[in-house]
Amino acid sequence: MKAILTAPVLLLLSACGTVGLEYYTQDTSGDLGLDDTPPYGGDTEISDEDTAADTDDTQDTDDTQDTDDTQDTDEPPPDEDQRPELSITSVTDSATELTIAFNLFDADADMTGGSMSVTISGETTSYDVPGQLDSWNHGGTSRLTIDIDPCSMGSSPNISIQATDTTGLTSIPASHSHSLTTPELQIDSSRADDFSDTYINIGTSGVNLGTLSRPSVLCGNLYEATNNGTAFTGDVDFLDFTTGFGGSTTFTLTWEQTADYDLYLYNGNNGNGLASAYTNGTTQPEAFSYTVSSGQPYILMIAGWSGNGGDWRLIVE
Repeated sequence: MKAILTAPVLLLLSACGTVGLEYYTQDTSGDLGLDDTPPYGGDTEISDEDTAADTDDTQDTDDTQDTDDTQDTDEPPPDEDQRPELSITSVTDSATELTIAFNLFDADADMTGGSMSVTISGETTSYDVPGQLDSWNHGGTSRLTIDIDPCSMGSSPNISIQATDTTGLTSIPASHSHSLTTPELQIDSSRADDFSDTYINIGTSGVNLGTLSRPSVLCGNLYEATNNGTAFTGDVDFLDFTTGFGGSTTFTLTWEQTADYDLYLYNGNNGNGLASAYTNGTTQPEAFSYTVSSGQPYILMIAGWSGNGGDWRLIVE
């Protein structure tokens, strides 16, 4: 302990002259009496400076550093209260198109550059907002028209739409169960009607559609498409119907596979040919226009000249 205490005292005394501490020389010429003043002139303060050392050697040994190096470099999450609000106001259709009218409001007005997804019978397609919309009215009625295939969606498809703004916020989906106003008639795809030039086969082997309205979508299938150089030798579909309308009518045939399909219209009373479309090669659609008479029976013939069998679609409008 002495060795420890001596060094600071000597250091303090030796430093007095350099740091301006006030000190006194003890008078050693005589004995000290009881009334003699202390060698520092009776004042126990040895300097004008506070020489009291902080003897608390305790150091903050808590070297714990915040090791969480995670820095929030992303922008603040979007406000959920500003998600788009969406509702369907109406749905209309034609033989090949579906138009959806809807109201869309976004509190922070950042739908421009966003998207609209449309799900019909489980199939989803995305459209840019506003570029792919028919019309855009923020907070009001907007419209979107899309191409449809009634043969694949059925006569009463469920329609669901959802909006996503540029921050990634999505609206609650809006749904609508729609019944197509354009009749969609499924022709028996297992039927195999072989071709014959005689009216007897044309008139008796066809599928009876009854009274046909306009527009209508007819859906069917050919199991094969072949020929012998002069006539069809594969599957041929005959469709018997009576028109519930009159005037110029367009018949348009399309198909999904690589093939050469042809289309013919006959008088249902005598089997006379009235119109046809039979372009060589796989080019489609095959189409023609003919002025029909209301209440008149007709026969449509769909046949495959070459290529693959598969689904076809006929639009009457």
